[in-house]
Amino acid sequence: MRPHRDLDRLARLVKERRLLLHPSRAAAAQAVGMSKDTWLRLERGEPVRDITYVKVDEALQWATGSCQAVMGGGDPLPVERSAEEPATVLAKLPAAEIEATIRKSVASAAIATSDDMSAAQIRALAAHVIDDLKGQGLL
Repeated sequence: MRPHRDLDRLARLVKERRLLLHPSRAAAAQAVGMSKDTWLRLERGEPVRDITYVKVDEALQWATGSCQAVMGGGDPLPVERSAEEPATVLAKLPAAEIEATIRKSVASAAIATSDDMSAAQIRALAAHVIDDLKGQGLL
């Protein structure tokens, strides 16, 4: 049995993003080599082949896997091409996700290098690192 896939939510987000980036369904579909009928099915909330979702990610300037993430309850991750290197794609993670990753990394490093830090001390260290990074304008 396949896990629950929220096709209606995906359809809504795909249409919203397509309206920002492309003048029509046909233009969006043509940009990635699919038929406008397939794109229409997607915007109606109907299932399409998995490879189609990869093409939709590309057309909507989302990171690969964004359509799958949306169907699983997550959010798409917008990307942009690097001005210096057009083959390089850049993504901006949400600040909350970056902070959570930093907190986990600090905790892992503290546990790996110290035998006597309490959980409260590790949380305080992580908070200090986050505050320091914010103070430097990196977060």
